[in-house]
Amino acid sequence: MYVCICNAVTENELRDAVRDGAVTLSALQDTLKVSTCCGACSENVSDCLAHALGPAAGAALPQGA
Repeated sequence: MYVCICNAVTENELRDAVRDGAVTLSALQDTLKVSTCCGACSENVSDCLAHALGPAAGAALPQGA
């Protein structure tokens, strides 16, 4: 499933980037350019990021990460 239509970023690509060390929204923006155009996907990307990190790590994320 696409999480960022503007930059054609899929959920699988996002999970791979997290596995490779991109553990903040800012890092995902740098790596995948996700949520850098219209920004409509930022909430969905943040949710996918928290899910990819797991429940314990997601709870420890700072606001806006």
